[in-house]
Amino acid sequence: GIEGAEVIVVDNDSTDDTADVARKAGASVIQEAQRGYGAAVRAGLKKATGGVIAIIDGDGQHPSFELIHAAKLVAGDFDFVTCVRTPSRFLGSHSFRNFGNRLLTGYIRLIFNVSIGDSQSGMVVFKREILEKIYPANIGFEVAQELKIRAATDSTISYGEYPIKFKGRSHGFSKLKPIRNGLKNMVHATMLRFGPKAIDRR
Repeated sequence: GIEGAEVIVVDNDSTDDTADVARKAGASVIQEAQRGYGAAVRAGLKKATGGVIAIIDGDGQHPSFELIHAAKLVAGDFDFVTCVRTPSRFLGSHSFRNFGNRLLTGYIRLIFNVSIGDSQSGMVVFKREILEKIYPANIGFEVAQELKIRAATDSTISYGEYPIKFKGRSHGFSKLKPIRNGLKNMVHATMLRFGPKAIDRR
């Protein structure tokens, strides 16, 4: 782990023993009654106090030890780093989701004219000082792409990417519905680009 790191686990009305396990491991557990991936992320962001903030999904799909390397990039050349899942490990049993991810990522790259390698990755690291610029408005799964879009389209933010090996979900059950959530993400990206509160490249 990273020495002195503050670990925050957001209990989003969980029905298992996640909160107890996290507390026993030394993490700070906060409760967020409002359902939604984005609601949990925003609750954690409000609680975080460190100069470098990392977000990682709690389902074991992302290699947490890689946060150390991503954090070093943020401490060095970048303000925001997305951990990009490598295609070779993102295929196989998740090939349909991989196709959807590539489709969404390609669409976002096209309409925003940005170089984002994995718009749906649930593992990012960034400097606290840019939080106000990238703070997400959404409370659903769309938050993952919103953070990256806000960072990548802001010329005052140094955006970088770090490759990671992706592995299947190690525990629990995913609430993600690929087709429905994929369409919602596409609509969300479209509104961020062309809607009344569209993001302007700065």
